[in-house]
Amino acid sequence: DPAGGPRSEVVGRPDVSRVAVFEGYAVGDDVAALSPEDRFWYPGVVSAVNGDGTFQVRWDEPDGGDEAVDLDPESMRRVTTYTDYQAGEAVLAKFPEDRLIYPAVVASRNANGTFTVRWDDPDGGPAESELSPKDIRYAPILFSSLKVGQKFTGVVNRLCGFGAFVDIGCETFGFLHTSMISEDRVARAEDALRAGQEAEVWVNGVDEAEGKFTLTMVEGKSRGHDDRQEDLGPFVGLFRNDWFDGEVSQVTKFGAFVRVTLPAGDSATGLLHITEVANRYVERMEDELDVGQKVKVRVMSVDENAGRMALSMKEVRGLMCRPEDFLPFETLDPDLWLDATV
Repeated sequence: DPAGGPRSEVVGRPDVSRVAVFEGYAVGDDVAALSPEDRFWYPGVVSAVNGDGTFQVRWDEPDGGDEAVDLDPESMRRVTTYTDYQAGEAVLAKFPEDRLIYPAVVASRNANGTFTVRWDDPDGGPAESELSPKDIRYAPILFSSLKVGQKFTGVVNRLCGFGAFVDIGCETFGFLHTSMISEDRVARAEDALRAGQEAEVWVNGVDEAEGKFTLTMVEGKSRGHDDRQEDLGPFVGLFRNDWFDGEVSQVTKFGAFVRVTLPAGDSATGLLHITEVANRYVERMEDELDVGQKVKVRVMSVDENAGRMALSMKEVRGLMCRPEDFLPFETLDPDLWLDATV
């Protein structure tokens, strides 16, 4: 979809990622599909598998358009419909008459796979309705309520070369990096996951400024080390030129996690990004560092609130001045000229 731009373009290797396209759809599979008419995604059901590699999708709500359409698998996404609602659970449900969403409570689970829901405010209509599970969902989890360490059962929405986006029922999808899929090394997300797969995940990072969050499938694994909050206080304000002892605790594709120990004995884990390993281009971390290797690192920045510490192994280039006391200069007249030396 060039959207008015060039139809082709030369890009560098770092700007390209592999996308896994699922092609094993079967009749009856719930999907989200891209409408050829308006290029929006709508829910539907696979109604036929065609001999040319395409699939016939029957729309849940044609809304006056074609009831079914033939699509390439690139225009389809698997959707896992949750079917384990329990009596008494609060849900959001689609009212049969106007197809709008209203709050309700699950009254019972029926033998035919449907659910009877009781509306919070019938407003003169029926007090209860029998609905397909596709017309029922839990209220979305608020992003503001996410906390590191929370456990959810999510569904893999889509895969990319370096991870997967997982739907945990939040307002937005969480990102699961390949390094967080297993204790063992996973080269590609598609080697371990598939779209539509259910997965138990834990929140291991929340970026409130960007409105994004990250996940892990290994309990307690966050940014390459144990999720228990570490005391980074002793590392705040350290001079960037000073070197400290460290030991590599994990090597990933984007860097390494290093356990740093100060002369006083305080220790904590920080991230050594691949761009901070050497004063030259580093292509593969595996060629530079090994788990358990002793290294010398400099502390570049510390974010106590986020529990993050950035490290560097680069040699210092140029003069870096130690922090100075600027208090005597705060009351000077802005029009006063002073002698200085470069």
